Amino acid sequence: MELRILFVVIELLAFMVGLYTMKRLPAKFYGKLIFLLLITCLNEGTILIDRYFFQFLPYKHNLAYNIFIIIEVLILHFIFLDIPKLQRFRTWILTSLMILTIGWAIEFIFIIEQTQIATLSLRVASIIYILVYITYLFQVLQAKFHLLHKDPFFIFLTGLFFFHACLIINMTTVSMPRYWDLPLSLAIYRSILVFQIFSYYGLASISLLTAYLSKSKK
Repeated sequence: MELRILFVVIELLAFMVGLYTMKRLPAKFYGKLIFLLLITCLNEGTILIDRYFFQFLPYKHNLAYNIFIIIEVLILHFIFLDIPKLQRFRTWILTSLMILTIGWAIEFIFIIEQTQIATLSLRVASIIYILVYITYLFQVLQAKFHLLHKDPFFIFLTGLFFFHACLIINMTTVSMPRYWDLPLSLAIYRSILVFQIFSYYGLASISLLTAYLSKSKK
């Protein structure tokens, strides 16, 4: 199975987990996460169908990704604001949202063409998501007793961390001169990509199920 098709299937499975769990979960955090999974499926699914069956928009796929990037930035920052242990960093989160939004708009309008992905904004966003994960991890490690494997927020943020750490690694390596001439370069790139997708959507699903099971026991 082609990797792109496999990835869309994994995204759909994560969204189905969200649909299954949403009745018992508060909409404040989990509703936004499920909505993010939905628009991810719509974006990736539409591009996949167009690429294999219609090819109406072959030069608009990167435009769709650019629009998705800023929508994801907005949703993820509002998700961060819903996490109790990140409430004290509200000003920092809103500031990063403003910086990313303005930076994306400048890059999208003035620097890149519509056929290009806003890679600079994507890199900055990835760094911010990694810093959010480290901040949350530092907060929970300060607690005297905290079960990380039962913390849906930690599980989701761990998946987000793995996704964007892998994204930075792949974006950095492929931009190196003559990277594709190296032995096993394609295998390494695909291995990182597979881990990136499986870890993020797998842990997002586990986060939803953990919260669902926790609510079911009450």
